[in-house]
Amino acid sequence: PWLRKVADAALYVSLLPMFSEQLKQLRYMFVTVNSFLAAAVLAPVFWHMWIHTGVANSNFYYSVTLIYGGAQMILLVDCIASTVKYDREIKIKR
Repeated sequence: PWLRKVADAALYVSLLPMFSEQLKQLRYMFVTVNSFLAAAVLAPVFWHMWIHTGVANSNFYYSVTLIYGGAQMILLVDCIASTVKYDREIKIKR
């Protein structure tokens, strides 16, 4: 189930290098990258704890999906804000 969520994000994350000038202006890149890494590390661990060992419940896995969704939201808002800022700077230079 985790791979489907990663595949959904793979499309727009693969398009990010096209906007290298806007990526330089991202404000929350550290938070975003670490949130994605935390979700990527914790998801298989919590899945194993929930399904195979039975020592956790579904709330652990659900919390990882919330972290992953929050990281996507932070990335989206940060990309939009940096693009607006970049476009504003281009208009001022003209």
